[in-house]
This record gives sequence, structure tokens and C-alpha cells, in this order.
Amino acid sequence: MKTVMTLLKKPRVHRYLAGRATDMLSASLFTLALSWKMLEGGVSGTVVALLALVCTVSSTLLTPFASTWMDRYSRRQILVQVKLVSTASAVSLILLPESHTLTIPAMMVVQWVYWVCNDLSWTCGNAFVQENYRADEYAPLSSLQEMILQGFTLLSGALGLWFLSVWRLDQFAWFAVITGSVSALLYQLTPYRMQPRDLNQESFAQSLRSTADIFRARREFFLFVALSCLSYPMLTYLAKLVPVYLSEGSYGGGWLASWNLGYGLGALLCGAGIAVLLRRFNLKTLMQSTLLGLSVLLFVMGAVLRPETLVVGALLIGLLNPIARIARANLLHHEVPVAQRGRIEGGLKIFSTVLQSISYLLIAGLAAIDRIEWGFTLFAGVLMAFYLAMVWVRWRMSSDSTANALL
Repeated sequence: MKTVMTLLKKPRVHRYLAGRATDMLSASLFTLALSWKMLEGGVSGTVVALLALVCTVSSTLLTPFASTWMDRYSRRQILVQVKLVSTASAVSLILLPESHTLTIPAMMVVQWVYWVCNDLSWTCGNAFVQENYRADEYAPLSSLQEMILQGFTLLSGALGLWFLSVWRLDQFAWFAVITGSVSALLYQLTPYRMQPRDLNQESFAQSLRSTADIFRARREFFLFVALSCLSYPMLTYLAKLVPVYLSEGSYGGGWLASWNLGYGLGALLCGAGIAVLLRRFNLKTLMQSTLLGLSVLLFVMGAVLRPETLVVGALLIGLLNPIARIARANLLHHEVPVAQRGRIEGGLKIFSTVLQSISYLLIAGLAAIDRIEWGFTLFAGVLMAFYLAMVWVRWRMSSDSTANALL
């Protein structure tokens, strides 16, 4: 704890974390308001879902270009400019009256801008941390980031419940503009040391094409890392599966709120202890163990399927799920060159998004045959398969290392 507090006193740490906190509060509360106001304005749930699909697809298509841009340009300036672009889009909703015929289309465009910009900012954040901080600072910084992430997620959810009932659309837009501008300013004021990347000798197109070569150069390592990415699609899968199960079982909305609260509290506890785990255990072992633990937990939840079990399970998932993501980020901090981090993050994001999309199709299929309760056990089996694949890939990496040492 002393190490964390000492790190927090440094301007390049507390300014960056304050920027992330205001960025998250601004984006999460504003995008929540946009979805709600569109539904209030008569937009059907189907259209809102299709808009989310368009946002996801377009963000994925832009990822290879954006991640290459991260490796060629100042990552601090990317964080600043992306935040300013999304903030500027919110101004249109201040200028348009809420009853104007163009307001709904404008909200859809702003939602798209925020979605794409948030994805870009999140991907850039890991590359920025690797470049701007020392190896001994990664673990305590991960702890601070996770506590801020989960704390402000809970805060935005609580504020959203109240603000949605009392604020107009233009007031949400003003909030987004003010907090977004503060976030951009804090990013700009964060001391930054851009490390040499030697990419200006090749064109943007050459850098883009070399992405495949980066992954081919260390196939087994990146396969191991990619398999661990299932932890995020699992979370988004459960975020869709649990409400469907509770709704079909005619359980009250309080159980869903308890599920979300349980996950948030578990993740906060994870953030408080993750620095110790990162220092004491092998990062690859943490990634494997997390997938195994999540698989066993989902098997239990599927076997004893009750709202009470889901809430307790949410707390434990909150404890376990962030470990794989944070351990993976820290492994990449130590293992990959700074000059390639943006493209590596982009490739992993595409893989994760594909898994996420497949998981949604699984929910749709289970709902179609009226067997939504199978979703927990089926995904537990998928997690177990990925865990076993990670064990095999790690064994292959270890065997190759031993063989190379003997040559």
C-alpha cells in the first residue's frame, strides 16, 4: 500500500489517473443517457441494438488503422485528441432542442463517435502505460487503475439512476463537454516521454502490413495471450445472459442490480490486491488459473441456478475476471517492444470482439429454443477448453525454449 501511495504522488501518475477517471465518468454516464433518451424519444429497442452492432463493426474495422497510428504518433496526443473529438460531438446536442426532428439522428451519430473514441482510447491506454512508466511501476499502477475503473463505474451507475429522472438531454451534453474537456486537459498535463520507435523510415501502409508479421514472429506466445482474452467476452456474455434469465424467471429488477453491485464490489477488492498478486505469482500462471477458476465457478452457477447463486457468483467473478486482463496487460508490458504495442493491442481487440459476437449468437440460439439456463454450463465448457489449450500452448513454449537452449 505504501508503494501505491508513493506512486500516486507523482504528477505523471495522478494526472493520468485523474484524466482516466473523468474520462470514464463522462463517457459512461453520457452514453447511458443517450440510449435512454433515444428510447424515451420513441426509438425501438431493435434500432438501439442495431446501432450498437453498427458501432461494434465500425470500431473493429477501424482498429487496424487506429492501432498502427498509435505506433507512429504520440500516444498522449492520441488520448487528448480522441477525447476532444468525442467532446466536440456532444456540443451538437446542446445546440439542438430535444424536440427537434434532427435530435434523434444527432444522438445516434454522437453515440457512434463516443463508442469508437472510447474503444480507441482504451486500446491506446495500455500502450501509453508501457511507454511512459517504469517496469517496477506497472503492478501498483494496475492496482490504482482497477480501483478507479470499478469505483467510477459504480459511481456513474448510481448517478445515472438519479440524473436520468431529473436532467434534460442538453444538461447531459454540458456534463459531457465539461468533464471531457477536463479529461483532455489532464492528459495534456501528464508528463510524457515518447520513446524512439524508428517507424518513420517506413510508410503507414508498410507499418499496417507488418502487423501480421509481428504475430507470426511469436505465434505460440500470442496464441497463449489471445486465448486468455476470453475473460472479457465472458463478462459481456453474462451481462446479456443474466438479465434474460432473470426476466424469463420473473425475478425482480433488484436481483439484476444486486448482480451488478456484486461484480463491482468484487472488482474493487481485486484492484486492492492485484499488485501483490502480480509481484508474487508468474503472470502466465495467473492468466491460466483465472480461466480455470471462472470455468469451475460457471459450472457451479449452472448446477445451482438461483438468483442468490448468481449474486454470490457475481462477487467472485468480479474478483477473478480482472486478474486475467491485468496480468495479460502486464505480461505484454514486459514482453513486447513499445514500438509494436499499438498493433498488438489492436490484433487482440479484434480477436476478442469476434469471440464476443459469437457469444451473442449463442445467447440468441439458446433463447430461440427456450433453454437460456444452459448458457452458464455451455460457457463454462468453453472456458475449460480455452484453459486446456493454454496449458498445451505453454507446454509447447517451454519445450521449444528447452530445445533451443540445448542447441
